[in-house]
Amino acid sequence: EANIITYKVRPADTIKKVQLPDSSFVYLNTNASLSIDSGRFNLRNRDVVLDHGEAFFEVATNAEKKFTVQLGNLVLEVVGTSFNIENNEIKAEKRVFVKTGKVLIKDKEKLIASLTPHEVFTYNNITKEYAIKKNATIDLSEWTSGRLVFEGADWNEIKQKIKNRFNVDLAIENNALPPHIELNAIFNREDNYSEIAKII
Repeated sequence: EANIITYKVRPADTIKKVQLPDSSFVYLNTNASLSIDSGRFNLRNRDVVLDHGEAFFEVATNAEKKFTVQLGNLVLEVVGTSFNIENNEIKAEKRVFVKTGKVLIKDKEKLIASLTPHEVFTYNNITKEYAIKKNATIDLSEWTSGRLVFEGADWNEIKQKIKNRFNVDLAIENNALPPHIELNAIFNREDNYSEIAKII
C-alpha cells in the first residue's frame, strides 16, 4: 500500500529545504509540490514526483539505487548530481538545468536527452518538442540562495515570479512593453520590489 508524503510550499512562503531518507536534499520554490512513496523510496530505487513548481536537487551518490524524478510524461534519471527543474505551467513548458554530474531524460522509456553541466533542456508540453542549450550563462539554481532568476522570461513569467516573491500584481500602463519580451537577469535577495520594477 502506497504511503505518499507530499512536501508543499505555499504562496508567499520562503524556500523549503527537504532532506530525503537517502540523504539527498531538495529545495522547493514557492508553490512547488514534491511527493514520495515513503514505503518504497530507497528500497530498490529512489523515485520522487515533482507535481508542480520549481525544485533544485542535490542527489546523494548511490550507484546501486538510481534516483528518478517523474515530471509529467518525462522521467529524469540520475545517480549523484545536482540539477534544477522548472515545471512552468504558465509557459506550458518544463526546463531542466544541470549544475553538476549527468542527467538522463526519458519520454515513455525512450531516452531523448543526456545532459551534462551547464546544459539547459526545454520541453514544450503542448507540441512535445524540446531543445538543448549548451553553456548556459545564467545559473537557474541561483534562486535557492534567495535570488530572483529570469532566463528568457516572457511577461507572464515575470508577473508570476514577482507575485510569488512580493505578493504584488505587476501592471504596465498603456501597454508600454513590446508584445514580445525576454528578460535575462538575476536580482539579489536584498533587492526590493520598487528597485526591480524600475529595471524591468
